[in-house]
Amino acid sequence: MSIRPLPQETIRLLSSSVKLTNPCDVLKELVDNAIDAEATSIDVVVSANTLDKIVVRGNGHGIPLEDLDLLGRRGHTSKLRSFEELQHKGGETLGFRGDALASVNSIATVVITTKTSGEPVATRIQLRHGIGGVVDRKPVSGPVGTTVQASELFKTIPARRHLLLHGTQKTFSGMRDLLSAYVIARPRLRVSLKVAGHDSSFFSYAPSGAGSVREAALQLFGKALVANCTPISLHHEASGFALDALLPSRDCDVKALKGKAFHVSVDRRPLSPSGELPKLLYKQLKSHISRSLATTNLPTLFMQLNITCPRGSYDPNVSSLKDEVLFANQQEVLELFEELCQAVYGIKESSDGEEGRTDAASQAPVSSSPDSDGGNQSLDDLAPLDDCDVLQMFEDMERAEMLDHLDEEAKAGGTSTNAQTDTAESPKETDTRLIVDAPSAKETSVKVRTVFRVDMSRNDSNATDDAALADMVDVTLPAELPKQTSCDSSSAQSRRRGDIRRYFQKNSDREFQIACDETAAGPATVEAESPHRVNWIYGENSLSLTLTDISYIGGIKSILVQMIHPD
Repeated sequence: MSIRPLPQETIRLLSSSVKLTNPCDVLKELVDNAIDAEATSIDVVVSANTLDKIVVRGNGHGIPLEDLDLLGRRGHTSKLRSFEELQHKGGETLGFRGDALASVNSIATVVITTKTSGEPVATRIQLRHGIGGVVDRKPVSGPVGTTVQASELFKTIPARRHLLLHGTQKTFSGMRDLLSAYVIARPRLRVSLKVAGHDSSFFSYAPSGAGSVREAALQLFGKALVANCTPISLHHEASGFALDALLPSRDCDVKALKGKAFHVSVDRRPLSPSGELPKLLYKQLKSHISRSLATTNLPTLFMQLNITCPRGSYDPNVSSLKDEVLFANQQEVLELFEELCQAVYGIKESSDGEEGRTDAASQAPVSSSPDSDGGNQSLDDLAPLDDCDVLQMFEDMERAEMLDHLDEEAKAGGTSTNAQTDTAESPKETDTRLIVDAPSAKETSVKVRTVFRVDMSRNDSNATDDAALADMVDVTLPAELPKQTSCDSSSAQSRRRGDIRRYFQKNSDREFQIACDETAAGPATVEAESPHRVNWIYGENSLSLTLTDISYIGGIKSILVQMIHPD
């Protein structure tokens, strides 16, 4: 059989089907493009069989109109100008080959909706299958950003499509793990994954505030995992490397960390766990944990590590999915990680056979707070005030007011307040403590029934949402903070100390008039004999009002007015 050139369509399909082997690979390439477009929020919608449709929307800067006809063409990119730039692009962009969208366009039908901030409307285009460029274009309404829809995946490869249709659950699990890796590597990124036709999210992460690795781990894996991890960082000024990690604690609970995978990223680029570097790093970590826990039978434990590298220190063009890197000096990276592990688990057995822990002073570049938001925060930010704390606050305020009033009286009478102050019993100082994860407190695990759809139109009070029931999920309820059973008896006494009359002081003895509708419009006159007796005269009739007394009932001021009929 003689050698003949293959058709271009065959060449493109052979190349693309090797680079993109399943829907997870397609999702990864589209997410990379969204992140490179500076998107801070990415929404993914996938059909139930994962092959009919994958939609990825990012709120990035959009694609200019003049670039639309170049989309989907192999070797066309805005991220790289020459091969010499490649060694510096690894830490700036996730993609650089101009091949991702072209590969997706070879195995699926691609429709793109995009809008930049300077355009009045969005534009929807359909790429020419396998070749790229625009085959159909029309203006539509839409926000700033880009939405890419890939439909009918692997339609031209029936054997692979048939195999993938029988592995839907495995594909969804892989998509969730993929998005989790991006969230751990880039905790400021908001990500959601929904199944088409369902209202609830299959996967969702939304950072609060600036976002941190610790918060991402808390939302994705739960409080138990974060409580058994130690945040730590190491910055090596000489080499320019910086390592930020969330590692299992020295005395961690293995059950809380197992089955959560280990996450390694380089310049926030998630690496495949099956790569050479992540395997070597986890092997180092496992040896330290085995020695710390005195066991060799360990499952795969959670670990997070991001390596910030100097420019030109590694090659990102190693694998088709760009999820592996090749360091010029990999041993240096391993040595820095070893130093990081020693700061957490202690120095391994030394030459004289003794085993010890590292001195914190000797590890100057090592910090225990790698999160960008600064500082280590407790899992429960602040403990709430109980009733006694609130009462004590009011007592302190009233006592301060009472002392000020006594000082004013003393100045007026020329006496000292020292005696009065000394006789007054000082309220006890409160002992406010923040209790976090007390040893005696125990968490409660319960099962909660969930629904994926609620019928808001029902009008029968005893109707339920049984038709939309989802699985029972395990919910861990944190233990209640210990509360003081009763307040000190002196607190009640101090609140009754002092007279309420101090709030109602006599201003002056000047006379005053009572105004009413008759006095304002008619010939009625008002004569005030004294501050405590007022005569109201209207023609031949008169009414005398006497303010006779001020009484105090339950701390509430009540003014009694006596009405005396005219003679």
